[in-house]
Amino acid sequence: MPPIQAVVVAGGLGSRMGRSTERTPKSMLRLAGKPILEHILAHLAASGIAEAHLCLGHGAAEIMDYFGDGSRWNLALGYSVEDRPLGTAGAVKALEQRLDDEFLVVYGDLYIELDIRRLIRFHRGHDGDASIVVSPTDHPYDSDLLRVRNGIIRAFFRAAPGQARPEALSCIAVWGVRKALLGMIPNDVPSDFGRDIFPAAIRAGRRLMAYESNETVLDLGTPQRLARAEHLLLSRTPCP
Repeated sequence: MPPIQAVVVAGGLGSRMGRSTERTPKSMLRLAGKPILEHILAHLAASGIAEAHLCLGHGAAEIMDYFGDGSRWNLALGYSVEDRPLGTAGAVKALEQRLDDEFLVVYGDLYIELDIRRLIRFHRGHDGDASIVVSPTDHPYDSDLLRVRNGIIRAFFRAAPGQARPEALSCIAVWGVRKALLGMIPNDVPSDFGRDIFPAAIRAGRRLMAYESNETVLDLGTPQRLARAEHLLLSRTPCP
């Protein structure tokens, strides 16, 4: 399989995590004894990824000190540090000159057990500007939801407060992207993939493919979800 770069977006403030991120970047919070970001990078490396770029902001120095050049994980790591919040899409746009024609994007507050090689094959086998991992969700009221028809994403939306539980798939923040899509992201302006760029791409007639998966992907964006993930991973640990 030809190589592909990965971009990990890990610059958010982690405000939903409360006081735990006042001193520690969200992606450096511990999960089963390791930083969340270490789990992500180790999984990417085990999946054949050799080069990754980290989009950083809050706590960038701590992350760079910990991961260095990435050689401990058999990765070549690059860094992009924003001096003001640019949003998820704006952060990736800032890397545009360093990226190949296709690459992966992963958010830095996930635990993933996706078959990355299979996702890459899917992305390369379909004529889409992006291949977005989608699955059912148990927290639809704070997720990017979408409507899919014939394997193509037709709409992104958010469930309104008080609305009946929507029957919709959720956008998982792992996707394959073709670089041409970055042309829709404004320079030096905060923007978000789920809220701004993907809906605009659909309106412009761009093709966003849905990669449906029931593999384990855990959103770690709140203390409760991080605690549940910790319990799950530790429960798998065999007794000595």
